[in-house]
Amino acid sequence: MPPVRTLPALLAVLALVLAGCGGGGSSEGGGTETTATETTATTGGGAGEGEGDATAGEIIWVQEGCNNCHAIDGMPATSLDGPNFDKTKPSHEEIIDAVTNGKGSMQSFEDTLSAQDIQNVAAYIEQAAQGS
Repeated sequence: MPPVRTLPALLAVLALVLAGCGGGGSSEGGGTETTATETTATTGGGAGEGEGDATAGEIIWVQEGCNNCHAIDGMPATSLDGPNFDKTKPSHEEIIDAVTNGKGSMQSFEDTLSAQDIQNVAAYIEQAAQGS
Protein backbone atom coordinates (compact mmCIF):
# COMPACT_ATOMS: atom_id res chain seq x y z
CA MET A 1 0.00 0.00 0.00
CA PRO A 2 1.38 3.47 -0.90
CA PRO A 3 2.25 5.87 1.91
CA VAL A 4 -0.62 8.11 3.03
CA ARG A 5 1.10 11.24 1.70
CA THR A 6 0.94 9.95 -1.89
CA LEU A 7 -2.78 9.17 -1.76
CA PRO A 8 -3.93 12.74 -2.56
CA ALA A 9 -1.53 12.89 -5.51
CA LEU A 10 -2.76 9.54 -6.82
CA LEU A 11 -6.38 10.64 -6.50
CA ALA A 12 -5.63 13.90 -8.32
CA VAL A 13 -3.92 12.05 -11.18
CA LEU A 14 -6.81 9.59 -11.41
CA ALA A 15 -9.36 12.42 -11.56
CA LEU A 16 -7.40 14.18 -14.30
CA VAL A 17 -7.03 11.01 -16.36
CA LEU A 18 -10.74 10.27 -16.07
CA ALA A 19 -11.62 13.84 -17.08
CA GLY A 20 -10.34 13.33 -20.63
CA CYS A 21 -9.72 16.08 -23.15
CA GLY A 22 -12.80 18.22 -23.53
CA GLY A 23 -14.52 16.38 -20.68
CA GLY A 24 -16.40 14.15 -23.10
CA GLY A 25 -19.44 16.36 -22.73
CA SER A 26 -21.63 17.85 -25.39
CA SER A 27 -21.79 21.47 -26.38
CA GLU A 28 -25.43 21.73 -25.36
CA GLY A 29 -24.68 23.96 -22.36
CA GLY A 30 -24.92 22.98 -18.72
CA GLY A 31 -22.03 20.94 -17.40
CA THR A 32 -18.82 22.91 -17.29
CA GLU A 33 -20.33 26.32 -17.97
CA THR A 34 -22.73 26.09 -15.04
CA THR A 35 -20.09 24.74 -12.69
CA ALA A 36 -17.52 27.33 -13.71
CA THR A 37 -20.04 30.14 -13.31
CA GLU A 38 -21.01 28.87 -9.88
CA THR A 39 -17.33 28.54 -8.97
CA THR A 40 -16.60 32.09 -10.08
CA ALA A 41 -19.47 33.35 -7.97
CA THR A 42 -18.43 31.40 -4.88
CA THR A 43 -14.67 32.01 -5.00
CA GLY A 44 -15.12 35.72 -4.55
CA GLY A 45 -13.02 36.36 -7.63
CA GLY A 46 -15.40 39.02 -8.84
CA ALA A 47 -13.78 39.02 -12.25
CA GLY A 48 -15.15 41.65 -14.54
CA GLU A 49 -15.09 41.79 -18.30
CA GLY A 50 -11.56 41.30 -19.60
CA GLU A 51 -10.38 39.82 -16.33
CA GLY A 52 -10.19 36.29 -15.10
CA ASP A 53 -10.38 34.36 -11.86
CA ALA A 54 -7.41 31.98 -11.75
CA THR A 55 -9.07 29.78 -9.10
CA ALA A 56 -12.13 29.24 -11.29
CA GLY A 57 -9.84 28.80 -14.29
CA GLU A 58 -7.96 25.97 -12.60
CA ILE A 59 -11.24 24.14 -12.00
CA ILE A 60 -12.18 24.54 -15.66
CA TRP A 61 -8.65 23.39 -16.64
CA VAL A 62 -9.22 20.14 -14.73
CA GLN A 63 -12.84 19.66 -15.88
CA GLU A 64 -11.95 20.10 -19.54
CA GLY A 65 -8.90 17.83 -19.29
CA CYS A 66 -6.46 20.48 -20.54
CA ASN A 67 -3.62 18.70 -18.74
CA ASN A 68 -4.00 15.80 -21.13
CA CYS A 69 -2.22 17.86 -23.76
CA HIS A 70 -0.55 20.71 -21.87
CA ALA A 71 2.09 20.73 -19.13
CA ILE A 72 1.89 23.58 -16.63
CA ASP A 73 3.16 24.51 -13.17
CA GLY A 74 5.60 21.62 -13.14
CA MET A 75 2.84 19.05 -13.81
CA PRO A 76 3.54 17.04 -16.97
CA ALA A 77 0.91 16.45 -19.63
CA THR A 78 -0.41 12.92 -20.01
CA SER A 79 0.43 13.21 -23.72
CA LEU A 80 2.65 15.69 -25.50
CA ASP A 81 0.21 17.00 -28.09
CA GLY A 82 0.15 20.61 -26.92
CA PRO A 83 2.73 23.17 -25.87
CA ASN A 84 4.29 23.13 -22.41
CA PHE A 85 3.12 26.42 -20.91
CA ASP A 86 5.98 26.43 -18.40
CA LYS A 87 8.29 26.93 -21.38
CA THR A 88 6.16 28.94 -23.82
CA LYS A 89 4.49 31.30 -21.28
CA PRO A 90 1.82 32.51 -23.74
CA SER A 91 0.33 35.99 -23.47
CA HIS A 92 -3.23 36.55 -22.29
CA GLU A 93 -4.29 37.36 -25.85
CA GLU A 94 -2.67 34.21 -27.26
CA ILE A 95 -4.46 32.06 -24.70
CA ILE A 96 -7.84 33.69 -25.38
CA ASP A 97 -7.39 33.23 -29.14
CA ALA A 98 -6.34 29.57 -28.89
CA VAL A 99 -9.09 28.57 -26.45
CA THR A 100 -11.77 30.49 -28.36
CA ASN A 101 -10.80 29.50 -31.91
CA GLY A 102 -8.69 26.38 -31.47
CA LYS A 103 -5.12 26.07 -32.68
CA GLY A 104 -3.34 23.24 -34.45
CA SER A 105 -4.95 20.01 -33.28
CA MET A 106 -6.69 21.77 -30.37
CA GLN A 107 -10.44 22.17 -30.65
CA SER A 108 -12.27 25.46 -30.19
CA PHE A 109 -14.02 25.89 -26.85
CA GLU A 110 -16.11 28.85 -28.03
CA ASP A 111 -19.30 26.74 -28.02
CA THR A 112 -18.62 24.97 -24.71
CA LEU A 113 -17.18 27.70 -22.48
CA SER A 114 -18.53 31.17 -21.79
CA ALA A 115 -16.37 34.20 -22.53
CA GLN A 116 -15.85 34.60 -18.76
CA ASP A 117 -14.81 30.94 -18.42
CA ILE A 118 -12.21 31.48 -21.16
CA GLN A 119 -10.94 34.57 -19.32
CA ASN A 120 -10.70 32.46 -16.15
CA VAL A 121 -8.69 29.75 -17.90
CA ALA A 122 -6.37 32.41 -19.34
CA ALA A 123 -5.85 33.88 -15.86
CA TYR A 124 -4.99 30.42 -14.50
CA ILE A 125 -2.53 29.64 -17.30
CA GLU A 126 -0.81 33.01 -16.90
CA GLN A 127 -0.54 32.65 -13.12
CA ALA A 128 0.60 29.02 -13.16
CA ALA A 129 3.11 29.49 -16.00
CA GLN A 130 4.67 32.51 -14.30
CA GLY A 131 5.09 30.53 -11.08
CA SER A 132 7.22 27.87 -12.75
